[in-house]
Amino acid sequence: MPDIGVAIFSGGGTIASQAAIQYTVEAFGDQSASAVAAVRFLSNIFGFAFPLFAPKLYERLDYGWGNSLLAFLFVVFAVPGPFLLWKYGGRIRLRRKRLNRKINVGELGVTFSLGWAGK
Repeated sequence: MPDIGVAIFSGGGTIASQAAIQYTVEAFGDQSASAVAAVRFLSNIFGFAFPLFAPKLYERLDYGWGNSLLAFLFVVFAVPGPFLLWKYGGRIRLRRKRLNRKINVGELGVTFSLGWAGK
């Protein structure tokens, strides 16, 4: 039974990271390498933090329920992610394009850009 939890946990992590990376590449265009690096950095932070809380998790819940808890968390957080990006991704990107146009300090002659502005 713990193997099923591990499989769901791993599948959820893969689905979440692939959807986030694909959205990041599409949204940031020319700066996508830096944006993907930021996404992967967050993933690596979790990979670093997991061994810090895993012993207590497995001590209290044992391997079966500990892995099942992680699988349930990934199902709750990772499965809706791609669908939410699919549905609301256009609005988010449009809002970002508008933000890029608004950030302008005219009197100093300096224009700040937060990245890809829909060339």
